[in-house]
Amino acid sequence: MVVVRAEVLPDPGAEGWSSEVFAEVVGVELKRLGEDLQAGGGGGLGLAAGLVSDELRPERMETERRQSGFEVRRMQGEVSKTTVGGAWGRLRGAFAAGGISRVKFKVFEVKEEERITRQYAGIFGTAAEGGLLEINATWRIRWQGSAAAPVVGEVWLEAHEETRRTAPSPLWADATHAVLPRDGAVRRQYLRGTDDWRQEIEVFNRMFKFGHHGLAIGDANGDGRDDVFSPQNGGLPNRLLVQNADGTLRDATAESGLGVLDATQGALFIDLDNDGDQDLVASMPAGLVFFENAGAGRFTARIRSRVAQAGYSLAAADYDQNGYADIYVCRYHADAREGAQLAVPVPYFNAENGGGNYLVKNLGPAADGQWLSFVDATAESGLEVRNSRFSFAAVWDDLDDDGDQDLYVANDFGRNVCYLNDLVPSGRARFREVAMEIGLKDGGFGMSAATGDFDRDGRRDVYVGNMFSSAGSRVTRQPRFRLGDPVGVVEEFQLMARGNSLYLGGGGRGRPVFRDASVESGTTMGRWAWGSMPADVDHDGWEDLVVANGYVTGRRPDDL
Repeated sequence: MVVVRAEVLPDPGAEGWSSEVFAEVVGVELKRLGEDLQAGGGGGLGLAAGLVSDELRPERMETERRQSGFEVRRMQGEVSKTTVGGAWGRLRGAFAAGGISRVKFKVFEVKEEERITRQYAGIFGTAAEGGLLEINATWRIRWQGSAAAPVVGEVWLEAHEETRRTAPSPLWADATHAVLPRDGAVRRQYLRGTDDWRQEIEVFNRMFKFGHHGLAIGDANGDGRDDVFSPQNGGLPNRLLVQNADGTLRDATAESGLGVLDATQGALFIDLDNDGDQDLVASMPAGLVFFENAGAGRFTARIRSRVAQAGYSLAAADYDQNGYADIYVCRYHADAREGAQLAVPVPYFNAENGGGNYLVKNLGPAADGQWLSFVDATAESGLEVRNSRFSFAAVWDDLDDDGDQDLYVANDFGRNVCYLNDLVPSGRARFREVAMEIGLKDGGFGMSAATGDFDRDGRRDVYVGNMFSSAGSRVTRQPRFRLGDPVGVVEEFQLMARGNSLYLGGGGRGRPVFRDASVESGTTMGRWAWGSMPADVDHDGWEDLVVANGYVTGRRPDDL
């Protein structure tokens, strides 16, 4: 007989967190309020009659931009007062009848004694004046009625932004189904989740329950079109999907030689041997595997390096300027066998018990004529400093504007690190860890890192994808949170829940200084962010930010 133990979820009330009990009750009411808004009103909306509120759609808004099919407006100056019902009606009037398709609230602060909550409000749908409309706002609500059945009382509008897509069609469309190969095996593999496959694949294949697998994009067969290499969990074949002339994909795994069954966490297409085509490096439990591109999309496994076992993501640059691309390997767990487990960081906000990362140096042609030679250059380059912090991602860029490649590493636990490259004329590189010194103080569940020049001042900026947590924001701001700890420690926890971070670069050549512009730039709310990258999506000459996010949390499967 198999005994299955039911999961026991935390009970905030039993543990003395009455503020979280209040937040749960308020969350239910906000969800009902959102459903009423989508339905057009008229059904049991919890609004306190007659109370005064700020207008939830300001009459005075300033147009920030109107180009490329977009119009962005933000609240300006004082907000007029009205009744709660009137404010709600005006907000609903911004959308066409029946045109609201999504409403989402996130309570991120609770003042229980005052019965006040602060929440993000996101509303999307068809605008009354045509096109698509998204409203993102911050509301402060004082709740009336009983604790078990509160109703919305006074509402204060702290921030309000409207983005309208004035063009007749959305900017993006989901083309996944249309471009995937029609081959049944490919679709069966991708349309089944990890939990499903784990019931069929032996444990020794390292079928990890956490799907930390990236993608590699590059021209595998030299036809001028980008193709997709899709790393997979242990026991499932990695896939090479080659792009056809019409933009669809075909499965070229069998002829490519890349369909290995080893668990593969990360991969990069990159020309390792300088012969003009894209080779491939893949991170597997046993180490890095280097595949030489033999032409026409056919690859040969040439080297398996056991230096960097159980790596996650990879980042490439010619850090020593010898003409060959080198590989930085991010690792998470200190023990490769822990890959299917959750991390146990010590100490929590500044962990030092994660897996050490590696710098794998490309020496160029091997002395024995067998393609290339790679060595571990981690220690000799100075990258062993602060190198055990559950790393997820890294990015190379010239952050100090001195002509060589520096390195920024995003860590899940433990503050992120930044290594400046002190490359001497002889080609010997030595890195210095300077993150705190130059203002890159981020320490909030780092999932990704990207660089760009977002303010167009000629200096490189850094954007870090973290995890926004409404529950974490609420709890860490309660007076009883970590009583007795120094204020600085509590602030570290609050920063971990804040969300994504944007650091704008400045300073002189060789002496970079970064300023935290996260809040003022409006870039913190990336939700549970996994990946981020700059891209000029509207072709206006400014680098925008694209953030991949999502996760199922708690007892609510709709809470993504």
